[in-house]
Amino acid sequence: MTTVVAIRCTILAPRLTILVRFLSVFFLIPVSLFFLFGFLASFEPGDNHIYFKVTYLFLFISSLLAIGRLIFIKKI
Repeated sequence: MTTVVAIRCTILAPRLTILVRFLSVFFLIPVSLFFLFGFLASFEPGDNHIYFKVTYLFLFISSLLAIGRLIFIKKI
């Protein structure tokens, strides 16, 4: 769900109003912090944590890219 939101925000960022962009960033910041926490928590001892590391890292980077695009894109 959150990956779909991040992808949509990244694609549609130039066409969104300031309020929608602000609300999207407001929603994506806590989500990206959760992904960062999940990535860091996956370093605990145990087996087969590579799947969690890769998944959380991918989701964290995609949400950061969406936040950056929403903040720094110029309106068309």
